[in-house]
Amino acid sequence: MKHKIVVSVLIVFILGFAVSSLFSQHSDYYTKYEDMKYGFIPYYSTIDKKCSDKDRQTAQSFVDLAGEIMTDVSGNELKNAGELSLYSVKKAEVSRAEAKINLITADFTFSNGYMWVEYTKKDYDNSENLIEEKEALAYWKLKKQDGIWSVVKIKEVAC
Repeated sequence: MKHKIVVSVLIVFILGFAVSSLFSQHSDYYTKYEDMKYGFIPYYSTIDKKCSDKDRQTAQSFVDLAGEIMTDVSGNELKNAGELSLYSVKKAEVSRAEAKINLITADFTFSNGYMWVEYTKKDYDNSENLIEEKEALAYWKLKKQDGIWSVVKIKEVAC
């Protein structure tokens, strides 16, 4: 008798969870980039997480740093860039670069963190001709070592 009650409660719980997940609302970003989700397995579900104010402040410093790296045409590497150095201007003919980075969400827990951003980057030559334009969705994995956060992995898909 006890066994049947436990099994029945378990079945009700599982069915309730399944039904509630069918009707849960996803964020606009989840829906917008849903066709790209397989490029971000196993991280994609985290794009739905609501970002706390504290995490948003921490993440903003990385958004600012990435913007600085993306638009610096001097060729100098910035300190503490970590994997964000991937975004540095590499073509000598680029005389000006523009970047717009939008923070989607972020989470920093203990010594692990992640950020979702969408960005556009445009590179121009001396004559103001557009050399390259890129628009992408990116997942940045972060680690905290000795009290300092740094980007250790970047996964992105061009839009």
